[in-house]
Amino acid sequence: MQPLRAFLQRNGCRLLVRGHEVQREGYRVMFGGLLVSVFSSRYHGGRAAVCHLNFSGAPLLQFEVLPDSIDPPSDPVPQVQ
Repeated sequence: MQPLRAFLQRNGCRLLVRGHEVQREGYRVMFGGLLVSVFSSRYHGGRAAVCHLNFSGAPLLQFEVLPDSIDPPSDPVPQVQ
């Protein structure tokens, strides 16, 4: 945890938020709340989540896990005419 803490301090940050890694519940909070991993696609074996950030005072994170009941698009790749 110390390398992450040093990185955040060196770069003037309080939190590192990342994505692109499947999280079973849509998000995962790690390293005492210093690192948050959010995954926003429900099509890769995990749940999808959205992270709302509020820095008007102490950092406030709110997570919204999206419902599983939305069907994927029938044609996810647009066709060029």
